[in-house]
Amino acid sequence: MRALVPEVLDEVTDRQLANLYAWGQHEEPRPWLRANFATSIDGAVADSSGVSAGVSSPDDKRVFALLRALCDAVLVGAGTARTEGYGPVKVRESMTDLRQEAGLTLPPRLVVVTASGRLDPRSPMFTEAPADARTIVVTSSQAPEDNVTALETVADILIAGEDGVDLHDALNQLAGLGLHRLLCEGGPTLFGDLLHEGLVDDLCLTTSPLVVGRGSPPNPGLTGHADPHATARLASLIEAGDSLLARWLFTKDV
Repeated sequence: MRALVPEVLDEVTDRQLANLYAWGQHEEPRPWLRANFATSIDGAVADSSGVSAGVSSPDDKRVFALLRALCDAVLVGAGTARTEGYGPVKVRESMTDLRQEAGLTLPPRLVVVTASGRLDPRSPMFTEAPADARTIVVTSSQAPEDNVTALETVADILIAGEDGVDLHDALNQLAGLGLHRLLCEGGPTLFGDLLHEGLVDDLCLTTSPLVVGRGSPPNPGLTGHADPHATARLASLIEAGDSLLARWLFTKDV
């Protein structure tokens, strides 16, 4: 793994990696929202089986682990949580010291966004979550009462929005819980909506040396069905074998 931007670094260590992916902070009490994705050359975020593992790599997984180790919470859409078989967020053992040095004492929280509240309370994302880091479900006031009631026994519930989830309100409520470093792991629909609302601060994007094609059903693009418009500047770039790992900072003046 070799850093090319902002400076050349050979054999990047985890500590150097943490500096390259340093978290920002807003003056106002709003969380810093970071997104993390791997894509193929042609922009697919999943392989032919519909999961992200096929477009990842060991180096991408190393950055994935580092970003998790230094966040307060992982934000994910319900569809992605189901497809990818999410469980509680775990920190790689070799990176626990970096987390402690950052002043992060509790495990990262998992935050699942679902307008309908249609989640299985028997899922490992709930049943295996530690008592001091219960999974958070962000849903809307229109979610069926039975769905919400079933989840209340295994998760912390945040109501944000009426017809759908109000993402601005959701992030404000998460900040009120002390969760200021939010890592969005998808899927494309959630990321596209967050980007459309101007809520994404940076994107950590791995480009893998693959061409996947559309597939059947077609592979989702990075932003799903949303039509966001945003500009970004390149903050860092790492060469890892034939993969490129970039960090993009979004500008807020467009």
